[in-house]
Amino acid sequence: APVVVPTGLPRATPTGTPAAQVNDGSDGSITAADASYVSTGATFKKGDTQNIYDVRLTANGGNVAVTRLDVKFSERPWLTLSKLVLKDTAGNVIAEKTLSSSADASEVTVGSDYRVRFENFSYVVTPGTVSTLVISATSMSASDKITTQTVTVSIPASAILNVNGKVY
Repeated sequence: APVVVPTGLPRATPTGTPAAQVNDGSDGSITAADASYVSTGATFKKGDTQNIYDVRLTANGGNVAVTRLDVKFSERPWLTLSKLVLKDTAGNVIAEKTLSSSADASEVTVGSDYRVRFENFSYVVTPGTVSTLVISATSMSASDKITTQTVTVSIPASAILNVNGKVY
C-alpha cells in the first residue's frame, strides 16, 4: 500500500496566507527556552491587558511548525482572566483563548497546576532565526475573585507540539 504523507503546515500570518512550508523533507527539531521580551512581576488591575510570558524558539536542521502550546498557571485562570492571546513580538495574533469557565482550562493538580491550551494553529520556525512567542492576558473587568494573589505562569514540560519536514 502506498504511504500517504500529509502536506506541510503553513505559518499563520495576520492575513491568513502561508508564509513558509514545512514539507521540505528535513528532519528539523526545535529548542524552547525562556526569552527576555516580557518583564516579570506584572501587576494587573481589573480590565488590564498585559504580556505575561514569553518563550524563545529556535529551529535546527529544517523548518518546524509549532501547532500547540500549553501555558501553566498556579491559580485558576478562569476566575480572574477573560482572555489569553498568543502572538509574536510584532503583535501578530497567532491564537486566542477566551476563558469563561473551568471548561476552558485543565486542572492538573488542584491548587497549583492549571493549563490553558492554544491549539489548531501553525507557526513555522525557520533555522537561523529566533522566534519569540508572547502570551498576553486580559483580566476580568469585574470579579469578586480578583484579590492580591500572586500567580506564577510558565510553559510546562511537553507543552509544545511541533511538526517537522518529515511530518514527525
